[in-house]
Amino acid sequence: KVAPQREAKTGKLWSTAGLKLIFSLLVNPDSINETYRSIATQSKLSLGSIGILLKVLEKEKYLIKYKNIFHIENREFLLKRWLETYNAILRPKLVIATYRFAMVKDRDNWENIKLNKIFWSGEPAGALLTKFLQPEKYTIYSDLPKTEVMKQLHLVPDNNGEVELLQPFWNIENKSPTTENTVPPLLVYAELNGSMDSRNHEIANRIKKKFNV
Repeated sequence: KVAPQREAKTGKLWSTAGLKLIFSLLVNPDSINETYRSIATQSKLSLGSIGILLKVLEKEKYLIKYKNIFHIENREFLLKRWLETYNAILRPKLVIATYRFAMVKDRDNWENIKLNKIFWSGEPAGALLTKFLQPEKYTIYSDLPKTEVMKQLHLVPDNNGEVELLQPFWNIENKSPTTENTVPPLLVYAELNGSMDSRNHEIANRIKKKFNV
C-alpha cells in the first residue's frame, strides 16, 4: 500500500504525461521556450498534449512569463512533488524485467562493459558520477530488445535478480556528454532518493550538489 505522503496528486499535471513533461523541463529548462514540436520530441509526448500541460503548469504557478520568455518558478517544490509522484506512479509502469549477471566476473566487471543504447541509473550511475558507491542493485534503461540487453551485459532472467531493466520515458538521444553511459543526473537522483537504503540518500545529495539537480 502506498503511504499517504507518497500518493500521487490528482490532475493532468501529475499524470504519466505530466510527469514526462516536467522531467524534460527540469532536465532542460531552456526548452520551455522552444516550439511545441521540439518539446514533444524531447519528452516523447503527443504534440496535442504539450499546450494543455503547459497551461496547467502556468496556472499552478510553476511557469511565469516575463518579457515573452517563460521561466520555471518554485523549482524546488516542483522537483519535490515530481520525485514523490515519479517513484509512486510512473516508475512501476516502466519496469520490463529483472535479471542477474550470468557470472560473478560479469558483475564485478560491470563498469568496463561497452554499452550501446543502454544507460545506467540508480546505484551504478551513482557510482560512476560520484565514485563513492559500490552498487548492489543495478538499474538500466534501454529501448533495445530484451535479448540484446541480455547479450551486452551477459544477463540471465531472474525474478529476484540484482539487475532491473526499465523503459526510457524521455528521448534518450538528448543526453549530456558528461554522463555518456548514464541517464540524466536528475533521474539518478530520483532513483537513489526513492531507495530504502540510507547510503543511497547520501549519494543522491552528492549528485544534487555536483550537477545542480
